[in-house]
Amino acid sequence: MYRGRVSRAWLHLAFVAALVTTRVASSGEPAEPSIERLTRTFDSKFFVHYSPDGSHIVYSRHHRNRRQSNRVLVGARIIKADGSDDRPLLTEFDAQVQIQEHPSFSPDGTKLLISGGGNDTGNSAKDTFVCDVDPGFRASNLRKLVPGNGVNVGEEPIYSPDGKRIAFTTVDETIWVIDADGKNKTKVMQASGQYCHQPAWSPDGRWIAFASDRDGNIELYKVRLDGTELTRLTTESGIDCRPRWSPDGRWILFSSNRHGNFDLFVMSTDGGDVRRLTTNAASDDHGDWSPDGKSIAFVSMRDGGFDIYRLNVPPEVAMAALLGRPSDLAPDVSTR
Repeated sequence: MYRGRVSRAWLHLAFVAALVTTRVASSGEPAEPSIERLTRTFDSKFFVHYSPDGSHIVYSRHHRNRRQSNRVLVGARIIKADGSDDRPLLTEFDAQVQIQEHPSFSPDGTKLLISGGGNDTGNSAKDTFVCDVDPGFRASNLRKLVPGNGVNVGEEPIYSPDGKRIAFTTVDETIWVIDADGKNKTKVMQASGQYCHQPAWSPDGRWIAFASDRDGNIELYKVRLDGTELTRLTTESGIDCRPRWSPDGRWILFSSNRHGNFDLFVMSTDGGDVRRLTTNAASDDHGDWSPDGKSIAFVSMRDGGFDIYRLNVPPEVAMAALLGRPSDLAPDVSTR
């Protein structure tokens, strides 16, 4: 009994402290959380993704147009989580796969998926490739998930939480799931629009969130693997995209330009309790949760070029998740 009283008292005090320390900018928007710049190269960067152990971050980087010389146009790269040791991942395959987008680790960290294009897939079409990753985060043995010329799977691949399946999209605006060995391709749903992208698994593997214009504007949705219970999560006039579930399954991180330029937001998994995380005048986009849920890596132009940054998850978000009721306990400071 005594231990229970102490635990409840500690939670109450921590919650109060979190609310007291929440700062609100003079404009009425919440002040940005603590943000650290990780890279300083200014090159265009996209598709940030943490390694399962949180020690590294993979991303894609644009290069100047060198297609005629069979060199990489968009290359997959990796850095340590502190921003050091920035290096290319797939240099030996640059001529074979000149576009290397959407890098995504398997849950055990031994494999990496990419959307690959160039040469055998043509100038624009992309297919799913997979490579091996050793304990030193060196990649090797890049190959198509399903061998053969042309596009045999699709793009934007991402592993399920148990590593047994892969969700991806195709150019006909369809979301699919396939076994990790490239077998048993199954359609989840086809969007009734011109945009259906960025599939993201819920931590329990039961839902896929995605961005679609099926209702006329690019919004966020979630759907069961059998295509049922399609649920619209956002209803803003701007573009809402790039959903990522928090590791504890209580929040969805996303990008939106609902206030002009792109910023990072979180919402509860039913679409409520929306909280704006960044308020910089520059674009903030391509966010991903660290595996422990305490920070978010993202790409921003706030210092003049495309670089990777990391923000600390605000205490009121962390506290709401800890107490298990994200919609009820922490006030939405973005509306003040």
